[in-house]
This record gives sequence, structure tokens and C-alpha cells, in this order.
Amino acid sequence: MKRKRLLLLLLAIMLSVGTVSPIHAAADDQHGAHTVVIQAGLAEMQVNGQPVEIAAPFVENGLTMVPMSVFIRGLGTDFRLKDNRTISLTLASRTVEAAIGSKSALLDGAPTMLVAAPAIRGGIVFLPVRTAELLGAFVTYDPVT
Repeated sequence: MKRKRLLLLLLAIMLSVGTVSPIHAAADDQHGAHTVVIQAGLAEMQVNGQPVEIAAPFVENGLTMVPMSVFIRGLGTDFRLKDNRTISLTLASRTVEAAIGSKSALLDGAPTMLVAAPAIRGGIVFLPVRTAELLGAFVTYDPVT
């Protein structure tokens, strides 16, 4: 699928003996390529090889939750918080809206479901990493890393 701003996101998650492998993401947009590497439990992501401090992603019920900053600072999405409960993420021509605590969401105005509800921990909004798929990303598990 071609878009004015193309997002290609490859995410790798592996749970093995209590260890989580890094999550790798790559995105191309009109400003150039972006590569993001994230690991659950670490309060830092790499964006184009440069360290960026973030709230540590975590795994809950087998799902990886990432802070909003992964989408904003790592991939360049536009973000809005409406009425202190509704999150709006826009990348290229896609917009995802979801309420804190609810799996129900809107994708470009049409109803859809998230794999887990967005949550607030320590005043920081966390979303399931698979939310990236709704923004046009391709998400996979990489058992090698």
C-alpha cells in the first residue's frame, strides 16, 4: 500500500525464560528513514542509532505495552489527548482514537478493537505495541533476536 508518507514498522518480541528481545521498528516518511529499537524493561530506545530516554515498556498478560513517546518521538506520529481520556494518534492518512481503559477504538472513524486497553502508569500513557498495525505498520515476532 503506497501513501504519501509510508510507514513500515517491523517489531520483534520474544518471551523466553523471562527475557524479552528488542523490538525493532523502521519507518520511512517524507523526512527520511527512521529506525527504532526498544526493549521491554529498558528506559531507553534507539532512534537512528541515537539513545532517547523513554518510560520503560513492559509486558502484561503476554502483550508488550509501550509509552506514547515511542509513537511520537520514535515514529513521528501526531498525538492529541482529548478530555484527558481519549488518545488520538495520526500518521500519514491514518488516525486511531482510543479511550484510556477501553479496548474499543476508532480507525479513521470506523469502530475497531485494540488487543489491550491503553493504560496510564506513573502519569504516562501506554499503548499495546500492536496499535502500530492500525497506523499501517507491519508487526512480526523475530525468534532470532
